Amino acid sequence: MIKKKKYRAYQKSKILQMRILSVRPSTRRHTPDWKVYKCANLKQMLQKHPFLYVKPDGGGQGYGIARVWRTNQGKYHVKTLHRQATFSSIQPLHRYLKSNKRYIIQQGINSTTRTGHPFDLRIHTLRMGNRWIVAGIMAKVGPRNHIVTNRHQGATCISVKRLLSKHLGYSPKQCANMIRQIKKLSIEAATQVGHSYPKVKRLGVDIGIDAQNHIWFYEINTTPGIHVFRALPNKKLYYKILYLERRKW
Repeated sequence: MIKKKKYRAYQKSKILQMRILSVRPSTRRHTPDWKVYKCANLKQMLQKHPFLYVKPDGGGQGYGIARVWRTNQGKYHVKTLHRQATFSSIQPLHRYLKSNKRYIIQQGINSTTRTGHPFDLRIHTLRMGNRWIVAGIMAKVGPRNHIVTNRHQGATCISVKRLLSKHLGYSPKQCANMIRQIKKLSIEAATQVGHSYPKVKRLGVDIGIDAQNHIWFYEINTTPGIHVFRALPNKKLYYKILYLERRKW
């Protein structure tokens, strides 16, 4: 039982995933700045970036995540799913965030639609023999001012083409180019992370796109479900993934 628990913790570790993605230049430039959580690292990161995310190392579904930033008045503001608070210095902020669990500090990325709604994309990748393929891509658009874009926290699931064209204003040519980039980078990330998880057959790559159209890796889900694809209005992609997962390669 202990070994299984340790393996699950290893398998879901966001810190390990960020370390793996930071090794190669091709994926490093798409990996947000990050550090293992401690007070000194929190202070340093707040001096470097407009806002941060503090996440449980093995968390999921948006639980336990906090968004932290420094206000124009020099105070520190923190917002979680259900609470928010302001502190005059780093120490009380640290005490507020401190937990017995292991956390990661990650550079915040402004991945928002033209109307200010946060979004991210899930790329479902599958290991087919010795190579990885992209089985499906979809997007989640969260309510305005929400700190996460998780479906369990109110996000809406839409197709990637709808996100790029309607919500980001891409032309058909820009859409095609961006989708090619997303697929290429997702396969690179899956291949790289997959080396450390030889028994894992599927990976969910979560990404954001900033205002300069730069792609950022948020995290890699080593136990991705396909329920988010079933939530799409058109179920064609869901059944395609289901078919690919059941094939014997």
